[in-house]
Amino acid sequence: MPLPVPLPYTENLSEPEPPPSLPILPDDMDKNCCEDLIKMTREIHKALGVRKLLDKSFQVPSNMMIPEGKGNHANKDYLEIMSDLFKTIDNYGFYAPVTVKVQDTNKAQKGDQSIELKFNSLGAILKAQTELLIELKGDSANLG
Repeated sequence: MPLPVPLPYTENLSEPEPPPSLPILPDDMDKNCCEDLIKMTREIHKALGVRKLLDKSFQVPSNMMIPEGKGNHANKDYLEIMSDLFKTIDNYGFYAPVTVKVQDTNKAQKGDQSIELKFNSLGAILKAQTELLIELKGDSANLG
């Protein structure tokens, strides 16, 4: 008895294809449901400022993203805004917290008396440096 010859793969023709969906006509819609959806959509558009964003765009100064950048970069959607935000963060290159190790804080004493300080922001580092400079200036003024 000869072996059956496999038939080429074909779609299962026993299941009928579903009919295409028809558009929903205004007469078919529940009026209360549609009014609520329209109201919610308007509230979302207002909260997100969609119209303002599309009409005026969201301007980000180029120098915030690129050193010595000129002009502004116009963003027309939220993806572009987020992209510019991350470019800005990357441009400033600051990752918190910052650990600063100060080597040999007392040169007169034998050995290495280093200390390690942690700062949660650039502002905290600048504040600490400024306070130290003011204190040192006061100390040097008292020496004379």
